[in-house]
Amino acid sequence: MSDPTSPAAGVQPNDDASVIPIKLAVSQDQFVFNDFFLYRTTEDALTPEEVVCSICDDYDLPTGIEDTLLEQMQAQLVLFGKGRRFYPDRGEMLHALVVDVWLDGFHILDKVLWDTNCSTDQPVTYARSLCGDLGLDDRYIGAVAHQIMLQLCMIERMRATHSDVELPTAHPLPAGGPLFRGFDSVDWAPKVEVAEAWASVPKAGEALVDIL
Repeated sequence: MSDPTSPAAGVQPNDDASVIPIKLAVSQDQFVFNDFFLYRTTEDALTPEEVVCSICDDYDLPTGIEDTLLEQMQAQLVLFGKGRRFYPDRGEMLHALVVDVWLDGFHILDKVLWDTNCSTDQPVTYARSLCGDLGLDDRYIGAVAHQIMLQLCMIERMRATHSDVELPTAHPLPAGGPLFRGFDSVDWAPKVEVAEAWASVPKAGEALVDIL
């Protein structure tokens, strides 16, 4: 299929506010399929039906999988497309987010101190920067951005019943101001590890609250 992240498809870093990371995952009998990609929500984009149909054709997926994948994609478009709430009368609202992605035999780890009250910070922009620094391809961008989006949605949902400082991800303002990826220390440095041979590789985002 046409890569939704390619320049030919019209997705550029300055368009990241209109790009949604999508995860598709199906396990059926002996068949397992996992994929991440970026989907732009502009008017000239392929429809979800067209995207899923193309994926099924490209990967020669079994009959009956298409409806499941379409439901997953549509659910994520609704969830991630709601938009986040911002509070003009408040300052920085910092939360410690975690990237813990296992994909294609690699384990990507990072921590980011995220200002959830900053409308210009975009998960896809962060994922592009991280994966570019680590030399990872576009599929990893989708996986990283998807995890960040899930955590931001979880924070948004928990704010309905908790104050911001009560949330488990809440973090005090660090001395000297926040950095894009958190503190300048070994504990907060991004890294890639090679998964052990034959190790059970968890799906990206398994440890997060299931809000889909």
